[in-house]
Amino acid sequence: MRSGTLRHLRLLCLVLLLASLAYPRKKEAPAGTFSIDVDHPYDRVVDALRDLVNNGVILGTFEYKDTQELPDAESAHPCPFFKPWRGTGEVFCKIRRKALSPAHFIGSNDMGTVAVRYVVQPLARNSTRLFIDAIFVEDARRQEHPSDGFVETSEFGYLQQHLKELALPPVPVTAQGRPAPQVEQVDASRSGDLQQAITDQRAALDAANAALSQLEARAQQLRTIAMARIGVERAEMKAFPYVHAQAAQVLGRGDEVTILVKSPYWYRVRSAEGQEGWLHHSDLEGQP
Repeated sequence: MRSGTLRHLRLLCLVLLLASLAYPRKKEAPAGTFSIDVDHPYDRVVDALRDLVNNGVILGTFEYKDTQELPDAESAHPCPFFKPWRGTGEVFCKIRRKALSPAHFIGSNDMGTVAVRYVVQPLARNSTRLFIDAIFVEDARRQEHPSDGFVETSEFGYLQQHLKELALPPVPVTAQGRPAPQVEQVDASRSGDLQQAITDQRAALDAANAALSQLEARAQQLRTIAMARIGVERAEMKAFPYVHAQAAQVLGRGDEVTILVKSPYWYRVRSAEGQEGWLHHSDLEGQP
């Protein structure tokens, strides 16, 4: 009887294993791409994040030239394309649908959705931990493209600036809407405490600025940019990655371009004159 039970258990485990192989789960985006501890209270960081997810843009990525952000973004709950957060803290999300091959997403191509997730956790009275993840998911093939780090860093830069503004005391205004003159009497017994508080705030601000500079430098290193030359007599840089799209600029053999985004057939490039557009891979030397 015992041996029969064991045989049944083994058979059940084999069936479950075969089922899991036949029906693989959807690949989830990695968690914790960007993380940092900030010297601000948890409630203040949460307030700043609420403003960030409702500001209508995603920073650090773009679709077209002469832009530095992705407009028409909206807050979302729950957060699509990410595994549900099971840890402590609060989760925020911002998405932009129908984005065309947005910059700073590795190997991005085609139309899809950009999603940015923020997770905030309390650490101490004046310390909070923040996670930021960004991903681009194609509409057609549902292929996922992680950020190269520039989106997360740019979003944090905006958040850091907003946190500084929230930390400042409100400025009184007159009935006419103008700033009211500030006159405050501070007795000698409080002057030392105030001076120490100012010194502590300046030290914290300097540390935050140093951390932000390091993150920006790291993001710059992660940007995948390469140079290439035109390998044909005449190459039309297209406004969109289609054969019949309008030509934004005509290039000749030997002209250098900077490759910004690669897809299987079309590369988004920037010419020496600063013009951006799309070239077919066959127009470039040494490209497969």
